[in-house]
Amino acid sequence: MFVTLFHLMLYVLFAYQDYLGHIFWDQDIWMFPPIALLYPDLGRLIVETRTRTLAAAKILARESGFDGARYPWESAFTGLETCPAKPYPEFEIHINGDVSLMVRQYWQLTHDHDLMVNGSAAEIVWETAKFWSSRVTYDKGKDVYRILGVMPPDEYHFPVNDSVFTNSIARINLNFANDLKQTFGLPENTTWSNISNKLHIPYDVIMDYHPEFEGFSSHQDRTKQADVALLGYPLMVVMNESTRANDLTIYETTTPISYAPAMTWGIFLLGWLDLGNETKAAELFIRSILNVQQPFYVWSENSNGDGAVNFHTGMGGYLQSVLFGYGGIRLYDDSMHFNPKLINGTTKISFKGINYRQCTLDLKYTIDQLNLTLTSVNPSSAGLEVMFQESDQWQKMTVGQNIERKRQSFQIRSIQ
Repeated sequence: MFVTLFHLMLYVLFAYQDYLGHIFWDQDIWMFPPIALLYPDLGRLIVETRTRTLAAAKILARESGFDGARYPWESAFTGLETCPAKPYPEFEIHINGDVSLMVRQYWQLTHDHDLMVNGSAAEIVWETAKFWSSRVTYDKGKDVYRILGVMPPDEYHFPVNDSVFTNSIARINLNFANDLKQTFGLPENTTWSNISNKLHIPYDVIMDYHPEFEGFSSHQDRTKQADVALLGYPLMVVMNESTRANDLTIYETTTPISYAPAMTWGIFLLGWLDLGNETKAAELFIRSILNVQQPFYVWSENSNGDGAVNFHTGMGGYLQSVLFGYGGIRLYDDSMHFNPKLINGTTKISFKGINYRQCTLDLKYTIDQLNLTLTSVNPSSAGLEVMFQESDQWQKMTVGQNIERKRQSFQIRSIQ
């Protein structure tokens, strides 16, 4: 029975060519965050798909002439490159930063020392940092480091120089690598710090926005999907609100509505929620669910029904727009923040089973009230405490206690 089912699955995959069941950045950036937040054990399994194939990533880096580890654009059982099309594995190297960002999010969410140390998750971060340090090019005249000849998430343009997404996520990778060294009592890698500090991040001071890459024209170029919009979330790059608003406005106009992949508009609406524009977010929320197809409510890659069917990447983008957008959830090194908002046309939102540092909590809120309940604490956890916007005091949370407040932002952390 298993063999029959297996061959049927292979037939379906190859008949419709829906990415052949391979692992892309979709897993790390789009699917992982909501899964890990609600099911951290499954989140760990996803991280382990990258620790298990770290040796193969080292081979790929060495064969391409670079240090450290270079994850393939498309991965399967062996962890070697399985992409059938030439330009993507050669140029779409932001995958390394995507993998490292997933590890950082998992670390912030769980503080799973076992996986970081014994399971080689920290080694992923250090080895990908080694790759970036060998892949950058130093521009002596401008005293900056550049990353040349890449394909950004917007796959319409390649090869380009200094993709703002690629350079930004490489910087995050390098910084996180040194953060982990400090955490585990190891000396700072000054090469990584120097590259991070001098890595060129394209910015147009006149238009107050981030060009997608050097030479990008906001008037002529068209973009495939969310790219620069990802700087605000999940990369959480610090920028002025005006810059983020301009990024969102400009790249919405350059991205086709019908053919943008399903996860695109959830990121744009999330950005507008951060900026307080709930009206614009509501418009984009409706656009984001046009990819759900009747009669079985299956997600398609494109809103007109074209592209991959049962498109998990789109589902991940949608879940992030709800959890991290309307729930306002953000992960930091020492805390998790919430800024709950209602979806237009709803009167109540409930999140059940949010996991943080081996504790589980439920959140329910309406237009004017929220209820927060700690539902479980692992015996090895110190427990959680909460601080609401209206207060500057941390309050210990007790299992089963319902904390009721007016709807407002708040943060939780492990008991200090």
